Amino acid sequence: MLSKSFIVILFLISLPVFAGELAFFIANDINSKSASAALKAHAGNILNTDINDGLIPLSLAPHAEYIKLDFIQPTYEFKNRITKKPYGIFITPQTSPVQPDKFTGFHNAVDIEYGDVSFDVPVRAITNGKIILSKYASGYGGVIVIRHEINNQSLVALYGHLNPEKMLPEGTNVTLGQKIGILGDGYTHETDGARKHLHFSIMPYNPEDKLDIRGYVNTKEDLSKWIDPLIFFN
Repeated sequence: MLSKSFIVILFLISLPVFAGELAFFIANDINSKSASAALKAHAGNILNTDINDGLIPLSLAPHAEYIKLDFIQPTYEFKNRITKKPYGIFITPQTSPVQPDKFTGFHNAVDIEYGDVSFDVPVRAITNGKIILSKYASGYGGVIVIRHEINNQSLVALYGHLNPEKMLPEGTNVTLGQKIGILGDGYTHETDGARKHLHFSIMPYNPEDKLDIRGYVNTKEDLSKWIDPLIFFN
C-alpha cells in the first residue's frame, strides 16, 4: 500500500502538468473565438479604414442564406457624409437638395459629400477587382468602373467625380482598399462642374451588355437594376 507521503509527492509532481494542459485548452478556446475578429482587425489596421461587418442578403448569396463579406469603404466617413442624395431619391431641378441642379430622375447611387474638405480625398477599391473603364465622361469628370466577382456573380462599382489626372488606368487589377484616385476639385473641369463629392453606385454586370454609367434613371423598374451600396456596409 502506498504511503501517504508518496501520494502527496506524486500529486505535487503532477500538478504543473495538469495546470499547463488547462492553460493550453483555455488559450485555444480564446483564440478560436477571436480568430475571425482578429483577421478583420488586422485588415482594418493595415488599410487604416473601416470594413463592413454586415450580412449580404440572399439575392447576392445564391448558395447560402447569408454570407459574411469584407469590403473597404470607398472614402473616409463614407456613410456619415451621405447627406443630400441617397440611393433611390427622385429629384427634379426644382426639388433637388442640391441647388442649382440640372438632373431629373431616380438617383441610382449614393453621393458622399466633401464640399467642406480642402485637402485631397483618396478613393479606394471596395474589394478586389479589375478596372474596366477609366476616362473623362460628361456629367462626371473623371470616372472609374471596377468589375468584381462576388459569390460567382459579376458586379460593377462606379466611382464618379474623380480627378482625371490622378486615376489608375483601364485594365489595372486592384486589391481591397487600394487607392484608385482622388476626388476632383468642386466646380471645376475635374468634376465636370459638379460640387466636390463621390458618386458611388453598384449594379450586376453582364459583359455581353453595354456598360451603363448613367447616374439617374426615369423609372423604378430601371432603378431596380442597381443595388443600394449601403447594404454592403451595414
